Amino acid sequence: MSGRTQRPHHVQVYLGTDLYERILREAAVQRRSVSECVREALEEVYAIRAELTRPLEESSDESSAGGRLAHRLLTELEERLSGGLSRQLGEICRLGDRLRRLEAMADRQYISLMLYLPDVSSEDGEAQLASANRRYETWIRAVDMLLETPKQRP
Repeated sequence: MSGRTQRPHHVQVYLGTDLYERILREAAVQRRSVSECVREALEEVYAIRAELTRPLEESSDESSAGGRLAHRLLTELEERLSGGLSRQLGEICRLGDRLRRLEAMADRQYISLMLYLPDVSSEDGEAQLASANRRYETWIRAVDMLLETPKQRP
């Protein structure tokens, strides 16, 4: 710590019942005094704070208790983030599959539509263009209506 002589200081703290009982259990399990457990916990908390406030370049020293604990906490955080990202990736893949299915359905529908629609004579180009634009706008409105009220799958 510092160059000063270490001498014990008395600190009095009031705790809630739950925390007090937790400290008593921990002290009993470790066969140590309550004071030792509280002191160690406070040292650990301050070591973590110091470790987390240092720049990342300086925190590569994992030999200290705070460094080891910070490393463990960061590893656990990374594992949780990785799990969440994996779940999200799975959902994105499922959505991509559904999108590809919809693309295939629209493509097949267009082909089916073209099979049954009569050709407009090529002599009347303006009427053909007007008819195509009208059918296209109708189709777009129908698609928009479907997107506004999605159909629930069973």
